Amino acid sequence: AALRLVPPEVQARFTMEDGTIDYKGMSKTIPLQADYGGVDVVYEDEGLLAVCKPSGMPMNPRHRFSTGTLVNRVIGYTGEPPYPAHRLDAWTSGVVVFAKRKDYVQHLHG
Repeated sequence: AALRLVPPEVQARFTMEDGTIDYKGMSKTIPLQADYGGVDVVYEDEGLLAVCKPSGMPMNPRHRFSTGTLVNRVIGYTGEPPYPAHRLDAWTSGVVVFAKRKDYVQHLHG
C-alpha cells in the first residue's frame, strides 16, 4: 500500500472534474516552516517589521517544507507568515520590509 501524506478529504478539495489534482493549490495547505535562528530587527510596530538580510541567505523557501531563508526566520520571530514588501537577491544584503498583516500590504504598495 502507498503511503498517504495528504488526507483524502484534502485531496478531494483539489481534485478537478476530469480527475486531475491541483498539486500547487494543495501544497499551499502546508504551512511554511519556522526557523528560530533569529533576525536583526531594525524597526517594528503593530503592522510592519524591517529586518537586516545577510548576504547568502535566500528570501523565500523553494518548497513549503524547506527552511534556512529570511521568511522562515521571520516566521520563527513573529509566529505568523509575513508579507514581504519587496525582495533582495540571495547574495544581496540589506534591509527588508515585511507587513505583519495582509491589510498593511495595500498601504505599502499604495
